[in-house]
Order: sequence, then structure tokens, then C-alpha cells
Amino acid sequence: MSKSEFIRSLQHEEKALSPFDISQRIRLKHGCVSTYLGDKYLDIAEYRGYMIRFKEKPNRSPEDPELYVCVISLQQTKPWQDLVWTKEILQILDGKNHRTDSREALGHMLDSRDVQRRSNGTPLNVRADMNGLALALGATIPKAYRTILRQQNFIDKHPPAQLEQTLLVPAEFLTWVISEEFEKNFETAVHECD
Repeated sequence: MSKSEFIRSLQHEEKALSPFDISQRIRLKHGCVSTYLGDKYLDIAEYRGYMIRFKEKPNRSPEDPELYVCVISLQQTKPWQDLVWTKEILQILDGKNHRTDSREALGHMLDSRDVQRRSNGTPLNVRADMNGLALALGATIPKAYRTILRQQNFIDKHPPAQLEQTLLVPAEFLTWVISEEFEKNFETAVHECD
């Protein structure tokens, strides 16, 4: 199952999915699992989080999964920590061309990620990073749940702090994630992730 197929498989859920939920589904479908490691010294001005990949296991399974460690800055709110963890978890499913797996590739990606406009020449690892937030939001709040939230005007009925706890995403993304604009961005991100 490809990354886009996996993300699409979550879209029928009518509830928010935690990073743990998503990690366990990846374990069951791909034989990979992610653990969370909080880092109080990781400066969010530079990185909100990153993933440590170990040598790939040739015979991984749900019972004996390949391990990934997601290092997440503790200098951000819990909803931000969860969103970053989800973004990093989903990167487990990236193909080799979409990965940032060297110091040089990381430097180039960091230099390029602020570019607002994509082109056919944008490296795949840069596209993957640019799309990561939309994919993480769309996995956390699947399409079926986003539809319910829109129909119920859920965002307008509850205070931001309660919404962050219920929906598991930072308050600044709540309006966007249930908008039609988000649906277009999400579809583009899913299409480009394979």
C-alpha cells in the first residue's frame, strides 16, 4: 500500500485520529512503528521535529516492526507536538526519492521549503516537506469527519482550547482544515506524495 493509498484509507473515519492511532495503523499495514521522543532543547525556530530512521528490516511484520523514532520539540504546544509527530510518522511511507536522508539534502530542503510556488523542478523531498502539513492535518481529521464538522458548524460552536483538545490540531489550523481550500490542497498533497 502506497503512502497515498494509506492516507486515503483513513479518510472514511468519523473521528480525529491521534498520532498513536496512525502509528498503529502503519504498523499493521506496513510493519513499521514510530515512537515519540520529546526534546526540550530542540528549537522550533529551526525544527519542530525530525525522524530517525534505522537500517531497514528486510522481514518486518506487525509483530516484529521496523522502528522509527520521531524527535519532537517540547517548545511547542501539545497540539503542535501531535501534528508534527503525525507529519513525521507519515514520512515513514515516503519513497526513497521523497526522503531527506543526508545533511546536504536537509540543507537544500531547508533552503527551498520557504518557496511558495512549486514547479516541475522542485525536488521530491522538498515537495514532500511542503505537503507534509496538509497530509498530517488530513490524516488527523479525515474527510468524513471534516464533512461532519462543516455540516454541524462545529468550529463556530466551541472555544479554541476545547477544539484543540477534541480535534487534536492547533487552533490556527481549525478554520482552514474544514474549508474547501483545504480539500484542494489536501488532494494535491495526496496526489504528489507517491
